[in-house]
Amino acid sequence: MEPDFIKFHALTAKRATAYELALDLVTAVHELVDEAPIRIGVKDQLDKSATGIAMMLAHVLEDVPSRRWRTYRAALHLAQTCETCLDIACRQNVDVDGAKQACQALRAELHPLAHGH
Repeated sequence: MEPDFIKFHALTAKRATAYELALDLVTAVHELVDEAPIRIGVKDQLDKSATGIAMMLAHVLEDVPSRRWRTYRAALHLAQTCETCLDIACRQNVDVDGAKQACQALRAELHPLAHGH
């Protein structure tokens, strides 16, 4: 069995980019959740969804290659959940621009992976 650090280096550029973008989203979300006056339920959902995306993408290589698109599709679904939570926060007059940009960049990267392109 290969150590985890060898698996990480074996990532393709596209998968590594998606993982890095997921980490960027987690960072932006954590900064927002720590500082913004957002309802607790929205904060919790946003935090769980962003963290879940990073976890999924960290483990995607453990999936059978022919089924990886399912993991990417689940991550894309969570990214949409994040974006919806950010829209709700925006309606509460919270500045979500940084997190929104990170989320949109991640969704753009995940879309072709989730649809087998």
